[in-house]
Amino acid sequence: MYHRLKYSSIALALAAVCCLAGCNHAQTKTATATPPSAASTAAYHAAFTTWSTQSQHDAERLLENDVIIYPNDQRLAFFRAACMRSRFDIPKARPLLEKVVELDANSSMGQCASDILRLDEGADLVASSNNLNALSEQKPVDPIVLWLNGIECRSFHQSEEGVRVYKQLLSIIPKPGPVLAHQTYANMLDETGDHKEALVHRLIAVKQEPAPWSYNGLANTLDRLGRPEDAAKVRQAAAEGFRQ
Repeated sequence: MYHRLKYSSIALALAAVCCLAGCNHAQTKTATATPPSAASTAAYHAAFTTWSTQSQHDAERLLENDVIIYPNDQRLAFFRAACMRSRFDIPKARPLLEKVVELDANSSMGQCASDILRLDEGADLVASSNNLNALSEQKPVDPIVLWLNGIECRSFHQSEEGVRVYKQLLSIIPKPGPVLAHQTYANMLDETGDHKEALVHRLIAVKQEPAPWSYNGLANTLDRLGRPEDAAKVRQAAAEGFRQ
């Protein structure tokens, strides 16, 4: 993020559900979020478990349905927004992030969503980054906010910081972790020269979500490891498989 270029590194611990005192840049709106019910809490945990241990794609399908059933549950809206933003689909993520802010702009999730919106718009970069930095110093750790910080590292080409964030994320969630965490982590590992470690995460990404982008990432890492023949085989196998 912008402040990483000139200011101190962002910390890795983020607030989960409590409001953050002293970080009041978000405009105050009437909170419309409802307290989580037993049913919406179960839905959140089901999506989180699926996201972390099984399939991000399947978790996204659950969340798409969950936010319809529980439209005022901020955690579910925030989680779905993060999934869309992890695919770098900013147009689809934007209304979801705006919904999070609308539900409660002053919660840690609402403030984080506001920061991401402003950073993606290129507005109030320093203020938004400073507030996100303050949020990141809070505990307990919220993996979804941590994930969004890693995504913004990638967006602002802050690979060294991003490597630290994704390493922390993958250390605190059940394994193997979501596919887009591994893919984006591998991108930044490649950019910092750690191609051997990047290969580990490329293979996980390909296994979890076989797609042109995951195979292309694997081939790119193999090229950087000095294995052009293996890279060519991966590209050929992917081209033949996806044509079928």
